Amino acid sequence: MPSTRPNIIFNERGVCSACQWAKEKQTIDWIERKNKLGQVCDSFRGNGKEPDMIVPFSGGKDSIYVAYKMRDEFAMTPLLVTVLPHLETEIGEWNRKNTCPKFPRVEINLNDEKYRKLAREYFIKNGKMKHPWETAISASVINYGCNNNLPFIMYGEEGGKEYGGYQGGGEWDKPTPYQYLMNY
Repeated sequence: MPSTRPNIIFNERGVCSACQWAKEKQTIDWIERKNKLGQVCDSFRGNGKEPDMIVPFSGGKDSIYVAYKMRDEFAMTPLLVTVLPHLETEIGEWNRKNTCPKFPRVEINLNDEKYRKLAREYFIKNGKMKHPWETAISASVINYGCNNNLPFIMYGEEGGKEYGGYQGGGEWDKPTPYQYLMNY
């Protein structure tokens, strides 16, 4: 990883956090992990016709992989839930619409006026104009799962940890308060 990746950390030997994580992954018992995931799937698996889980879906590599893996290897019926980006790119839209064509899906549109107001507010406060959309990705998917009796949500990779930048012990290690998510 380049030293310019946001939040990347290099240890005293100059090894980046992504490489440290790659080495740590070699010590994981992946067969045990797969068996544990299979047990979780067993407790949520439905009739094979109706969705029994949610995959937050962007049309990118990790959500596509998770959708197919859960269906083909674990016999789950994923519902792909997308929070549409405010300014979607042409290729992003093509990927979303043309990948995983036989999967049931739901697309959530954000209220333009409310989004613009929040984006402006967060840009002025702390330079993060995408924060309302990033929060909506979590809040909307969780809210949809709660409202539709689909409590099993399988996310793709955690990019900060996989590619460097994950600090550990921070905000992502703690549950996000329900009320915080509901603000979005």
